[in-house]
Amino acid sequence: MTITRLLRTLDELPRLGWVAEPTPVTDLPEMADAIGLSWLGIKRDDLCGPLPGGSKTRKLDYLLADPDWQQETTWQTVGAIGSAQLVLCAAAARRLGQRLHARTFWMPPDELIVERLAAAVSLGAELSYHRNRTTLALLQPRLLLPPPLGHRHVIPPGATSALANLGLVRAGLELAGQIEQGVLPRPHTVYVALGSGGTAIGLAVGLGLAGMSIPVRAIATVERPFTTYRRIHSIQRAAIKALRGAGIQGPANWSPAPLEVVHDQLGRGYGHATNASLEAVKRCRRFGIVLDPVYTGKAMAALLAEAQHSPNGAALMWHTGLGKLP
Repeated sequence: MTITRLLRTLDELPRLGWVAEPTPVTDLPEMADAIGLSWLGIKRDDLCGPLPGGSKTRKLDYLLADPDWQQETTWQTVGAIGSAQLVLCAAAARRLGQRLHARTFWMPPDELIVERLAAAVSLGAELSYHRNRTTLALLQPRLLLPPPLGHRHVIPPGATSALANLGLVRAGLELAGQIEQGVLPRPHTVYVALGSGGTAIGLAVGLGLAGMSIPVRAIATVERPFTTYRRIHSIQRAAIKALRGAGIQGPANWSPAPLEVVHDQLGRGYGHATNASLEAVKRCRRFGIVLDPVYTGKAMAALLAEAQHSPNGAALMWHTGLGKLP
């Protein structure tokens, strides 16, 4: 199948249509020159509408299209206070006329976290607070388990599930189409923040399906037990199984693009900024690109660090974060 046909087939599956057009790519020639790259760009999923942006919009587009979700009056989700997960799930619930109960846990607050927490509440989210992830897992284990063991209407951490990840497979195909059309040069590497894993894995599957074996560098923003290759391969297999279930086989003997997890930008752990991520946020802000220091800032920090060792290439950073808050 051609990229156009693969996208059309994915678009024939039940989805809400929240991602109607490819998100733009912003070129950063001045920054590219400064760090020795031939080209540097950012894929702007922070402009992914009609929610407040973010790659999770792509996941919710497929996940919440299931009619079963519309029949339940209250949805649940799990996320850190002030996380993009809470904001996007609250915005989705409001848009679809549903209630959202969010089980939250601590992360170090800063001005951005406070703003996001306020946005989630203003959108109608009902919050329950747990001291940390461990406490939440012990008290509410069914919120973290897939059906049938878990609750039915729980938007999983990172909105990552086999069905939801089709939205990021579609994103990988979208990027391949933009490269094919000359919107951007073919990058030697795609950098993306790694949390629940759905975005990086979906991109690798989509790029491989399109016949573009562009390496995906997944920059860990959570601890190693949550980013094992065993877990990543399990999510990847589930995404491929969901594709086959939808009748999408792809070219003969195709395989996902290479995916490598990078741990050296994590710092003190989930939710903690690093000096490198803060500097990356500062550098991008000069060009009108707003990153956050605990996710997208770490992805850009990895790109900046690695450009020193492999100059003259072309690199793309995938902006998974929120755009303008409601």
